[in-house]
Amino acid sequence: MGQPARINQAMSKPALALLMAVWSSQPQPDLAKLCAACDPNDWRALAQLADYHEVEGLLWFGLRQQALPAALAEHWRERYYLAALRNDLRLEEFQRIQQLLKAESIEVALLKGMAFAPTIYRSLGQRQMGDIDLLLRRDDLQRACAVLFAAGYGLSNYSINTWQQQRRSGGEVRLQTASGATLELHWWLFAGHWSRWAGLQAYPAWQIEQIQYQSFDLPVLEPISQLLHTAHHLVVGNQFGAGIGRMLADIDRLIANYAFDWQQVWHEAQRWSLAHMLWGVLRLVEQWFNSAIEWHWQPQTWRKLALETLLPSQKLLGGADPRLRPWWRYAILACAWG
Repeated sequence: MGQPARINQAMSKPALALLMAVWSSQPQPDLAKLCAACDPNDWRALAQLADYHEVEGLLWFGLRQQALPAALAEHWRERYYLAALRNDLRLEEFQRIQQLLKAESIEVALLKGMAFAPTIYRSLGQRQMGDIDLLLRRDDLQRACAVLFAAGYGLSNYSINTWQQQRRSGGEVRLQTASGATLELHWWLFAGHWSRWAGLQAYPAWQIEQIQYQSFDLPVLEPISQLLHTAHHLVVGNQFGAGIGRMLADIDRLIANYAFDWQQVWHEAQRWSLAHMLWGVLRLVEQWFNSAIEWHWQPQTWRKLALETLLPSQKLLGGADPRLRPWWRYAILACAWG
């Protein structure tokens, strides 16, 4: 993963303009004009931003018909097709895992990239991902691990070293095969010590929809749960750091693909103390992607101002990473709860 692009006078305005024009679910029509306005320094800035936000395949798909620098076009093209190949192999592997778990009456739901790439994106290569994320009931965790151990998976060193912490925070069990394939089992939709403190482990996460993909069904959470989970993961797990653009693109496409009842969205967010973090995330989605959001709820004035100050749109867009400054990320978490 590349280093964050710093906000300074050298930050390319044409690169930022092109980034915001192309990565939306509804890209702007003047991409050729924006591309023509970019010089070599602008393209280098855009390449750095694409790497930081983890949207290289997404940008290549949107700009593949445009006149791009040859080296950059080849790099993005390779990233796009590599992501498509890896995602296709992961989906095949999930089909095998799903059959094994179903035989033991273990129900799972896909999370994050595995749920998004084949459903809300136009092609698998547009959505980069690292592993297969599955949500299951805590009572099924031990049996699921036994099934997967028999299928060739083993505990990763990460899970061995962090199990006590993961168990307390409703985190994950990370499994791997000898070939390096990674599978993560989650038993809380909203993981983390902050979430446990807020009582989010009681969230009713088992409203599952079966979406047809090729010859098999993909079990995914109903759209509001997907939206709330992605916003929570961005705030608590990712803390608005590298990859923020990819995650906000997920939310933009959720909004574009599902007819949300926004009053219900805000009701659920308030019910589970997620309204402030959702507001902060959706504010960025609206500014960066021009997504169609209905605002049926607003924070109190002081908290709204605090969130706007702690989540500066242009700095985050340009690669400022709150994870590099503990005071910043803890202040975001403090303002996002309640």
